[in-house]
Amino acid sequence: MKKSLSFLLFSNNKNINNKKKEIILKLCTQNLTAFHLNSNYHYRSYHSNNLKFESTSTTDTTPKVEIEKSMIQSVQQHRKDESTQQQEHKFTNRLAKEASPYLLQHAHNPVDWYPWGEEAFQKAKQEDKPIFLSVGYSTCHWCHVMEKESFESEQIAKIMNEHFVNIKVDREERPDVDRVYMTYVQVSSGHGGWPMSVFLTPDLKPIYGGTYFPAEASPFRGGISFPMLLHRITSLWKEKRDVIEEQSDKMMNVLQTAFVKKEDKKGHESLEDEVFGYGDEHFKTGVNNYLDSFDSRYGGFSGAPKFPQPVIFNLLFRGYFRETDENKKKQILEECLFTLRQMAKGGMYDQLGGGFHRYSVDEEWHVPHFEKMLYDQGQLAVTYIEAYQITKDEFYSNIAKEIFTYILRDMTIKESDQLAAFYSAEDADSFPTDDSHEKKEGAFYSWDYHDLVDCIEENVKIELENNVTPADVFCYMFDVKEKGNVKGRSDPHGELRGLNVLIQRNDLEATSKKFNIPKDKLQSIIDECRKALFLEREKRPRPHLDDKVITSWNGYMISAFAKASQVLFEPLYAEHAEKAANFILENLYDKERKILFRSYRKGSQSARIEGFLSDYANFIAGLLDLYEATGNLKWLTYAIDLTQKQKELFYDPEGKGFYEESGRDKTILLRLKEVHDGAEPSGNSITAMNLLRLMNFDVDRGKEYEEMVKGILLNNSKFIMEHQEAVPQLMCALDECLNPGKHIALVYDNSVTNLAQVQSEIHGKHNPSKSIVFINKDDKNCMDFIQKHIPYLSDTKVLQNKTTIYICQNFSCQAPTTSFENVQF
Repeated sequence: MKKSLSFLLFSNNKNINNKKKEIILKLCTQNLTAFHLNSNYHYRSYHSNNLKFESTSTTDTTPKVEIEKSMIQSVQQHRKDESTQQQEHKFTNRLAKEASPYLLQHAHNPVDWYPWGEEAFQKAKQEDKPIFLSVGYSTCHWCHVMEKESFESEQIAKIMNEHFVNIKVDREERPDVDRVYMTYVQVSSGHGGWPMSVFLTPDLKPIYGGTYFPAEASPFRGGISFPMLLHRITSLWKEKRDVIEEQSDKMMNVLQTAFVKKEDKKGHESLEDEVFGYGDEHFKTGVNNYLDSFDSRYGGFSGAPKFPQPVIFNLLFRGYFRETDENKKKQILEECLFTLRQMAKGGMYDQLGGGFHRYSVDEEWHVPHFEKMLYDQGQLAVTYIEAYQITKDEFYSNIAKEIFTYILRDMTIKESDQLAAFYSAEDADSFPTDDSHEKKEGAFYSWDYHDLVDCIEENVKIELENNVTPADVFCYMFDVKEKGNVKGRSDPHGELRGLNVLIQRNDLEATSKKFNIPKDKLQSIIDECRKALFLEREKRPRPHLDDKVITSWNGYMISAFAKASQVLFEPLYAEHAEKAANFILENLYDKERKILFRSYRKGSQSARIEGFLSDYANFIAGLLDLYEATGNLKWLTYAIDLTQKQKELFYDPEGKGFYEESGRDKTILLRLKEVHDGAEPSGNSITAMNLLRLMNFDVDRGKEYEEMVKGILLNNSKFIMEHQEAVPQLMCALDECLNPGKHIALVYDNSVTNLAQVQSEIHGKHNPSKSIVFINKDDKNCMDFIQKHIPYLSDTKVLQNKTTIYICQNFSCQAPTTSFENVQF
């Protein structure tokens, strides 16, 4: 086990002088920067081989099967979950009263867990005990492992209860708590992930931290076990209390200096020429950095483990749009499309039910970490929609549609015909059978060869020549083998030994040639096989569902459905987006205080947690996309109002940029500004883009929005100039700031009948920089809004009883036209 800086410091009982403090500060910055460049932190690590270019066909347009709604409803989707079963429990702790599914998973541990709150803090102070803080989330595989090994052990629990006050935190519910102590773990140890395990003083300052600690000592884990660590911290607390507290104070000072201390405004002024004067070059450097790291054999922009990271595609597709060199333009597009195809053909994509798993442990996108997160589905749906918008290749739109089918089938909470939202995640682990007592990762998604063949032979009755069966065809296309298709290095714990994770190794063309079957017939065979396997799989115990509704993550799905309705011309998608937006405003919005809440769980009576920066930023982005899809002024009005509330709660008028939390909770020791765009874009990156978009819709505040955007960019100048790959979404905002897009006004009245046609034409053209405003001359509320917020458009007119298009920039417009062919944007 790699010891953190704090552990090393208090072990040798030496004070930190100024020189050492300077060295530690430098190490902190280096560790965090390196950590950000790694893009996605997690517990497991894998190594990839050096890869060389191999030509791989990308011509397959095989659509994935879409299970009919009536057939889905006929299947009983059962979830064998200990939190919902009626059973006797030997132990019950305070977490039983909480709403978080993650905390409820630990409600019957022998550990005397407390939720984050004053009761736990007071107990630690009164009993003069250190705090053990455990942070995770309900679909976290290694959180389950540590629970099973340590937190369900009565012997280990006895040590914890006797010597510590033990606190459990759901990182999805309390990202503010997670952020502070993850920052500490990152800078003190150089790594991070979940479960996160941190020891604190009673006043919440960190003593020592790490991630997963095994219950038994292992030479592969540094020779230390969790019980050994508990005893070591206990001994130090009793024998070297003054040293622990001193080093803890000094480390907090270092963190304050590195991440909280206000920057000199003069420094901002000196950086303006570099950031904005050379911004286009920095943007191109960011694009080229990813092109240079492209895996030409398997796709992607890193070695194993491979994460989808939609923010990379946001940057590259914008780079494609800006690029004028045709060869470079072709390179960008080909590398993006090849990667998206490989991802969708791989085991990281659910080949039967749709939706993406969290990441691939190997370089081939084959064996995933099987949890499914809502934030991945929302962002990746947008990525595939954008790929379709550029290429008009239905392969990409089909993947987006399948993501939506999965979300609407398995991840949707419906309260009424007008209110519906989306759950947070599905677990990687599940029971292999109804009689199983132990969950395994990937059990729901992996296949025994004989079970798969038997299912197809029983349900797919299609006669083929030369003794070929539908099972033969399916196994060839999806690499299903009698002894399993999972390599040992991708399955270090042997949970998938002898099993198959479906991956499309052979496309429709190759399979058609192999078996001499016409493509159309082959497609129906594959569809029937998928349908049969999907229905058979539905009989298995499902993975645990984290049924929290998180405002921020619902923002991603609202954007995805809204954009899909625009590009795919499917009004039903806009309806789903509107239902989700209405759900948030009904259940996660305080109408009197005009604030958002972080999460909702049906039936919960727990106190609600106020929203964080990401909740506002992502929901506002979703509302803006919803407005551009529907023209409903309600969504634009809420976006503007919530932006003002966001500014009030999170904006730093002195240091510029936005804090992640409001600062009202004084138990949060560090008020941080997140910059890293990883699995999710940072709240500051999304906010910068929101503000740039709003400049077109709220003209009077344009200068105010512009200043806030510049502050965000200058605050992160080091990343923009030196580490663009750490902030790909922020680089998109920089590009939009330097090269603002066209503002398209669609002017119509009640006599116009071609509005939808014009919308479809505009949305069908790829342009990540455009914005659209709807002006209904017969709607008084609309015209009042235009007069108040966009007055220069108040005199626009409808020509020839047709939707009239005004292309505007910098508060001036080109001559109006009713012909889309005449429009350049």
